Amino acid sequence: MNTTSPCHDHLAELLTPLFPPTKGTNRKTTLTVACMLFLAAAAPAYGKPVTGTISANPWTDVIIPAGKKYGSTTVTYSAPGAAHAQVYVSVNGTENPNWFSHGTSGKVTAPFIQDGVVYDFNLYEGTFRAKLLATVRVFGRKYAYNVGVDYHATGADFFSSSFLADYHLPSVRSTVQAQLQSMANRGATSMSTRVWLFSTNPGPMDAMKCN
Repeated sequence: MNTTSPCHDHLAELLTPLFPPTKGTNRKTTLTVACMLFLAAAAPAYGKPVTGTISANPWTDVIIPAGKKYGSTTVTYSAPGAAHAQVYVSVNGTENPNWFSHGTSGKVTAPFIQDGVVYDFNLYEGTFRAKLLATVRVFGRKYAYNVGVDYHATGADFFSSSFLADYHLPSVRSTVQAQLQSMANRGATSMSTRVWLFSTNPGPMDAMKCN
């Protein structure tokens, strides 16, 4: 009974020069063992999912320098395990992105960031945008913050939704952290903290007290 397949026989013929029969073994046994070793070595390369990361510095907001038309950001990406990878950039959500870089890893400067424009840098596996692995979004801004935001309360009623009383909530904390990071990315260099004191039975000036 023949237990080999044409595929097995073809692979065996290819491996014959690398694994000649040894003394005391026949050709069939040697080639069968050679095929098993080859498939075992090749197995880890197949079926393993490819992952990727991409980031930009600065990210979120890229400030256009005074008197300049363009700003710049540095894009860093990596696609370990991929045979090929490419980065494309989409401008304001266009469906026809432009090629930006290629290779399974890299660090490339994008010197074309313009005011009021949104850029999506997309990392793809393969050479024809076969699979999207990761993306990072960058905004072009002409001016940095001069005045930021005030965190008095999370709602209209200062007594029931005071900011300090609600800051422990994950949704409030993450929103504030994202806003502060965005302001820092756009040029903010200082932060001022003031605590306003209110009374449930205020006198004429109590509501105006500030520490």
